[in-house]
Amino acid sequence: MAFRDKVVLVTGGSSGIGKAIAIHFSKEKAKVVIIGRTKATIDAVKDICTANSGNEALGIQADVSKDADVEMIVNKVSGTYGRLDVLVNNAGVFISDDIFTATMENFDAHINTNLRGTFNLTRLFVPLLIKSQGNVINISGVEAVKYWEGLLTDSLSKVAIQHLTKYVAYELGPKKVRSNSVALGYVTGTKIIERANIGKT
Repeated sequence: MAFRDKVVLVTGGSSGIGKAIAIHFSKEKAKVVIIGRTKATIDAVKDICTANSGNEALGIQADVSKDADVEMIVNKVSGTYGRLDVLVNNAGVFISDDIFTATMENFDAHINTNLRGTFNLTRLFVPLLIKSQGNVINISGVEAVKYWEGLLTDSLSKVAIQHLTKYVAYELGPKKVRSNSVALGYVTGTKIIERANIGKT
């Protein structure tokens, strides 16, 4: 298997899309690092990943919008494995708004978690990613590439993530590090969509 014993870190890995990503990589026998904000859900995914891969998954309770937490994540991964093969920047917040209802609180929430967390983790993991000739995968959204009503401040963060992805690909490509983004649509049944009241009447 291509990912056997590779170290794969997934932010927002304790629920929704991130949980599915973490579990998928564990089935490929990767050493999975799960980042989330709630210990109970982190531990539940950690147990699944450990059972799937045969490798002890690492769970880290952290908020990627906080610089100190990001530094702690990098230090733990560096100290535990000394390498990182795949960085999946998936953690995010999602608040539905438009130009009439948007607030600076909404703007800051999207920028701090969706963009700042992604940028901060990526830049700090660059040495390990170069060492492993690894991969950066940024989970973006279709609102980054087309207009979607009610997603104003969220879309601003996703557009920036798309540009960051290209910039990293350009700068780290010569060092054999790949950088790609996945522009997702709505994934129904996930907590992030439920909290945003999307699809409710």
